[in-house]
Amino acid sequence: MRAVHNPGKEGYRYDVFHPETKKPCTQPMMGYRFPEETMNQLLAKNRILFGKDETKLIELKVYAKDYRAKLASLFELDGRVGTNEIKELFPDSKRPFDFPKPTDWLRNSSALQPQKMTWSWILLLAQGQRVMLC
Repeated sequence: MRAVHNPGKEGYRYDVFHPETKKPCTQPMMGYRFPEETMNQLLAKNRILFGKDETKLIELKVYAKDYRAKLASLFELDGRVGTNEIKELFPDSKRPFDFPKPTDWLRNSSALQPQKMTWSWILLLAQGQRVMLC
């Protein structure tokens, strides 16, 4: 869920009617962040969440799939990919690393900043160490 209010400055003013009570919902203090046309599109796509009555501020329904790049801790990851990549790099070794991370994980993780990484960080990650990167 995400707020539909306009932070910091006066937003758009219009009525959004509650689907059950048919009364206008309480408007955010600073107005809505979207123009009325955009709100109508969101309503048509069922992207607006209503409370039990019109006194609850409405909220925007958001999906994790729409924010994949912004959610560093939430993305699809096949746990076998890292192991398969390591097997390609070290075909004669039975298991050089435990729980290696796939290169896509390293590439896509916004928590990892390549300009600050050193080889020691990469090796720790490849060895499956639980580390916190700052």
